[in-house]
Amino acid sequence: NDTVGVHWGHAVCDEAPGFTYIYGLGQGKPYVARVPNGDVLAPWEFFTGTAWSNDPNDANPMVDFMGSEQFTVFKYGDEYVYVSQAGGFSKEVVSFTSDKPYAGWINKQLLFLAEPPVTDSNLFVYNAVAHPQFMKDDRLLVSYNVNSFVLGDVFKDARKYRPIFYRVPMGLILE
Repeated sequence: NDTVGVHWGHAVCDEAPGFTYIYGLGQGKPYVARVPNGDVLAPWEFFTGTAWSNDPNDANPMVDFMGSEQFTVFKYGDEYVYVSQAGGFSKEVVSFTSDKPYAGWINKQLLFLAEPPVTDSNLFVYNAVAHPQFMKDDRLLVSYNVNSFVLGDVFKDARKYRPIFYRVPMGLILE
């Protein structure tokens, strides 16, 4: 909502009947809006926690979870999956599932700890996202980024500024 300062467009789910769901983050928590399938110029509806409203100030988080600005929501079988890195500089990459792309998120699972490829206290990991379009053998591709608080580090060692990819068994998410 405008008072929270939701930054919209971090994720999109186009796999639900009738609507395209657009996700954003406000004060560290995920929010969701919707439009008729593919029509992002149509008036948006914002999820209030129990219903939909045309007023963005009525929006409430879709789940009580402090997450990363970048995250993913996608449909897998009959369920929706939300994958995010925990907020701040957490290394936890987690998932939730629901039968709706906007509410009822349950079954929080720790998928893995995002680690830099080298030990260095200047390094941090950020923006874990899932890539369901590259699913292979029922294993979800998830990426995250590594960077350094010291800019010069990344010019000295390419391992300190790069994406890392990890495959997660869908069975872990759907437990």
